[in-house]
Amino acid sequence: MTLQLADAGVTGLANVGSGIATTWIDLVTPIFVALDRPPVIEFVDMPETLKSKYQYYTRADMGAAGPLHGGTSEVARAVADYVSRYLRPLRSLDPLIDSSLSY
Repeated sequence: MTLQLADAGVTGLANVGSGIATTWIDLVTPIFVALDRPPVIEFVDMPETLKSKYQYYTRADMGAAGPLHGGTSEVARAVADYVSRYLRPLRSLDPLIDSSLSY
């Protein structure tokens, strides 16, 4: 998405969410899976001083979404793809550096 926005000359903030609310577990479990490790997740109580300031629910409003392509509404698949294709092998997102990428 970042490269598509840059190529289109978009500046500023861009909403590239899926429009689907997901949980913390939905986000972190695929990281463990992509790293071939069993999920080990420990929850810590929210400090009282932060409870009123924390944003407990987020969901992107996709009503004004532009013509971006290649995204997914499946958080697990997107996270696993990112971890396994870019973080784990330390690949570049720049197609000039990594010719195996296609957009």
